[in-house]
Amino acid sequence: MKNNNKIQLTSEGLKEKKLRLQKLTDVERPLLLKQLSEARSQGDLSENADYDAAKEKQGVIEAEISELELLISKAEVIRKSNSKKVTIGQLITYQKVDTKETKKIKLVGSLEANPFADIPMVGVNSPLGIALLGKEAGDTTSVSAAKTYDIVIKKAE
Repeated sequence: MKNNNKIQLTSEGLKEKKLRLQKLTDVERPLLLKQLSEARSQGDLSENADYDAAKEKQGVIEAEISELELLISKAEVIRKSNSKKVTIGQLITYQKVDTKETKKIKLVGSLEANPFADIPMVGVNSPLGIALLGKEAGDTTSVSAAKTYDIVIKKAE
C-alpha cells in the first residue's frame, strides 16, 4: 500500500531490509569483488566461466542493493495501533464461518508478506488484508480470492 510514494512497512520489516542491505554491502559485495579479481587473474576473459559467473552475480547484487536503498528511502514505518480496528502490524485471529477453522496471521506491508512464516504474514493489499483492514473483533467480512468465503474477526492485538 503506497501513499504519496511512501512504502508502508512495519518497524520489523524495515529493520530486516536494512540488515539485508548491510549484509550485501559489507559482506557479499566485497567477497564478490575478490572473486572478480581472482577470475581476472586467470587470463583471457572471453572464455572465463568464473569471471562470467561473478559478473552476473555482481549485477544481481547491485540491483538488489539499489532496490533496497530505494525502498528504505521511501519507507514509512507503520506503528502498531491500540485501536480496536484492524491495522498494519497487528496479529489477527479470525475464523472461517463455514468450516469454523480458526487462523492467526500478522497484517503487514505488502513487501513484507510471507505466508510461510510461523505466523503467516499477510500483505495489506492481499484479498485477506483488504477484507480485514479497518474491521473490529466480532465483524464479519467476505474475502474474495480463488473462492469467496466469510470470516469473523475474533481478535486484533
